[in-house]
Amino acid sequence: MNILIAEQDRDFSSAFSILLGMEQHTVTTVYDGTQVITRVESGQTFDAAVLDEALPRICAEKLLKPLSERNIPVIILTSGKLTASRLTKPLLANAYLTLPFLPAEFIGAIDRVVKNKTSSETLRFEDVYIKLSEYKLCGSLPVTDGEIELFAAMLRHERVNGGRIVPYVSALNAKLEQLDRSIRIKYLIDEGYRMVRTQNE
Repeated sequence: MNILIAEQDRDFSSAFSILLGMEQHTVTTVYDGTQVITRVESGQTFDAAVLDEALPRICAEKLLKPLSERNIPVIILTSGKLTASRLTKPLLANAYLTLPFLPAEFIGAIDRVVKNKTSSETLRFEDVYIKLSEYKLCGSLPVTDGEIELFAAMLRHERVNGGRIVPYVSALNAKLEQLDRSIRIKYLIDEGYRMVRTQNE
């Protein structure tokens, strides 16, 4: 795969390039947001883009639309705390990785967003569904890799808990409410997080 890395810290950029090279990926590195635009407008094709949240000149958030228009999955690397309010914005990256993260998490996120973009699979629980290639909940509201992984784990009846998934739980519940669905994610003491039908909502 051809991966675009946009990271202003050249040591990080080098480390990411080496890691992806070990996975047999081709890597193109740039160091600010204008270089991202120049690369994608040059006609060069990318299977995914990894963006430092705090890119100079054009920040990562402002690059989401032009990259999405070219069907390039985006992973944003952030040093800040991931919040539900960020995950409910109208335009989202396909995935967010909060520093520090393990190399396996980095590679896994890239592999998933690339695979999902060409997937025909739809995850469904009653009247709630996510078509992987669209990264949208019920064909309407954008979701991220973290929300998809949470949704899939609950469908497999895996026990999911831990502080890192709380923003994804809150974001999915907010979106389900916005879509007027009667499904919510609840924490059950003996089972962890589960999707349940609610009453009077």
